[in-house]
Amino acid sequence: MRGDFLIPVGGTVEPRESPEDAMVREVWEEMEVEVVAPVFLGALEDVFDYG
Repeated sequence: MRGDFLIPVGGTVEPRESPEDAMVREVWEEMEVEVVAPVFLGALEDVFDYG
């Protein structure tokens, strides 16, 4: 949360990492909150063009 805006946790799924493991890792890295019972509901795929 920054000011009046909620910034959702984001990140990437590393090679050979499950979506649940990626979510647990990203939440810890960005919020230092431990997720104990992750449930994968879906994902939003973004494709960035760095060219």
